[in-house]
Amino acid sequence: MRYGSFLNKQATISIVAPSFGVSGYPYQDRYENAKKKFLNLGYKLNESDYLYGITKGKSAPADIRASEFMKHYLDMESDFVF
Repeated sequence: MRYGSFLNKQATISIVAPSFGVSGYPYQDRYENAKKKFLNLGYKLNESDYLYGITKGKSAPADIRASEFMKHYLDMESDFVF
């Protein structure tokens, strides 16, 4: 059985928006608060290019959302994808 390891203090967390994103109140305010907490804990954040976008309830068209997720998933600098 394989077990994941805990994130170290210098870990890089990739933040992607595979559906809605963090546009507008209250989502952006909540995200900014969480972002501050992660940064204060010593983590580095790598945000998706379309994290703050919203068009018809989606952060971007489906093909772009999929490619953004895969880009962060395959990124060797990323320790965790959220």
